[in-house]
Amino acid sequence: MSDKDQHSHGHGQGHDHDHGHDEGPKLVSTNTGKGIPGSEADFAPLMEDTGSRALAEALRSSFVIVRWVMAILMGLFLCSGVFSVGPNEKALILRFGRAQSLTEDQLLGPGLRFAFPYPIDEVVKIPISQVYQVRSTIGWFATSPELEATGREPNGRETLNPAIEGYTISGDANIMHVRATARYTISDPISYVFGFTDTSNTIQHALDNAILFASAQFPVDGALRLDQAGFREKITSRLGQLLNTSKLGIRLEPIDVVVRPPMFLKSSFDEVLAAEADRSKAVNGARGYENSILAKAKGEADALVNGGEADRSRIVQTTLAEARYMEDRLAEFQRTPGLFQERILAEAMARILPNLQEKFMMQERGGASREMRLLLSREPQKAVQPQAADSAAFLPK
Repeated sequence: MSDKDQHSHGHGQGHDHDHGHDEGPKLVSTNTGKGIPGSEADFAPLMEDTGSRALAEALRSSFVIVRWVMAILMGLFLCSGVFSVGPNEKALILRFGRAQSLTEDQLLGPGLRFAFPYPIDEVVKIPISQVYQVRSTIGWFATSPELEATGREPNGRETLNPAIEGYTISGDANIMHVRATARYTISDPISYVFGFTDTSNTIQHALDNAILFASAQFPVDGALRLDQAGFREKITSRLGQLLNTSKLGIRLEPIDVVVRPPMFLKSSFDEVLAAEADRSKAVNGARGYENSILAKAKGEADALVNGGEADRSRIVQTTLAEARYMEDRLAEFQRTPGLFQERILAEAMARILPNLQEKFMMQERGGASREMRLLLSREPQKAVQPQAADSAAFLPK
């Protein structure tokens, strides 16, 4: 049978007609192998089963991939909560905005730590060993970053412009410029983090207050020259009082304070400082000379006193020794005075004779007086020249 064929058949509507149409697909029977003509509706159940199976297989593969992707994402999500705390840090965990560590002992120390990822947990790291600093320029003159970087100050101005320059009023109603730098470390992380929104601004406001307070307590000469240490101590004391009242949880370090006169009076203050330096130099020189003279005089006086004390002690000791010697020989003298005198004389001559250059011995004659005359102004004997003596030795006799 051809694909297109003219045929006639009867419909259930009760009429017969002939028409031409294309035949639909044929269904081949598995039992007979003969083609059975049919429409697309006949194939719908078979096509639905095949599509369902293909869709199920695709969905099953997709679900496996989705499960692996979700597992990986969950692992990454959990691993993102691992964090490290440095050796000089403390960590604070906020869970839904509430702190989990309420005391300093409960803060997380150095090492690897875990927290649930954001937005469940939020980790706040606090560098407790770091030294922070704030600088107050409320009383400082206008300058530029270039001058600040090189440590220079602007040239003197003829007037003070309060619109751009800061200044303070001293206790004696003078103008001066003051700048202070405060350094601090964190001692109580809980109070530091949760006590104030911006702790550094609070410290700077307290430092500004301390500068103005101390300036009103000191005269300008005291703050500039005469009592700089006292002025700095007053600022430190006032700042510590304000911070202790606020309970910021910090520990203050030494404060640096710089005081300068007004720029338009800088030359005059420099002259005063130069004159003060010259005066101090002259006074120190005079005091040094005074100290040297006094030390020399005291040394000479001590030498004289010590020498006199030594002579006095020696004479006293010698006299006492001679007195004891004479007392010890008093009984002997009383027994034989003549013999005692001769022995004393012999002892004295034994001490004297070895030191004499010339000795004259005279024999005594009984009863007759004798006279001895000595020429005390004799000329010294001339020494014989060695050459002359040598030549005289070879002369014929």
